[in-house]
Amino acid sequence: MSVTKDCIIAKVNKDIQLSRRESQFAVETLIRLIKETITTEGDLLISSFGKFKVLNKAARKGRNPKTSETMTITARKVVSFIPAANFREIINNSEAKSPPKRILGKK
Repeated sequence: MSVTKDCIIAKVNKDIQLSRRESQFAVETLIRLIKETITTEGDLLISSFGKFKVLNKAARKGRNPKTSETMTITARKVVSFIPAANFREIINNSEAKSPPKRILGKK
């Protein structure tokens, strides 16, 4: 199950005890700032979390699996995320077999 923006807003609301409206504003502002920074600067480094990096993908030949028609996939930009070393360690040391924890009791 993916954690949604609404789940994050609810968690901020509970942990920091902001109103629902203030929590939503804070989360949406952070997301907007991340998008703006990546769009204008290209890279965004958040200490102890990781680095968002814009990569240029070259044009390449591809094939439509439905029709088998060969086509050119245009060049484009993609965003990649490289986790910080300490964050990567936390991810790799977490229990792989345990089920994901529910956020705020949601199923």
